[in-house]
Amino acid sequence: MRDFTPEEKELIINTEITMDCFDLSKTSNFKYYNCGDAMKNIIYQLEWQRRICKKTFYNYEITYYEKQDAFNNFVVMIPNSYKVVKL
Repeated sequence: MRDFTPEEKELIINTEITMDCFDLSKTSNFKYYNCGDAMKNIIYQLEWQRRICKKTFYNYEITYYEKQDAFNNFVVMIPNSYKVVKL
C-alpha cells in the first residue's frame, strides 16, 4: 500500500461511500446480472468500516499506531475502482 498524504487521508475518511465513489464504467451488464443488491451490500459494509475508521482517527485517546492500523484496515478493503483518491 502506498503512503497517503494527510489531505488524502482526510478525504478518504470523510467521504461517504456511495456508488459514485467507484468507476463502474466497465460494468455495462451490471444491472442485467442483477448485481445492484450485492454492490449495495458492499457499499454498506465499506461505509460502516469508514465510520469506524473516522471515529478512531478523531479519538485523542487512541495512539497513532492504532489510528494507522484502523486506516490501513479500511483502505485495503476498498476496491481498485475507488476514484476519490488514487489508491
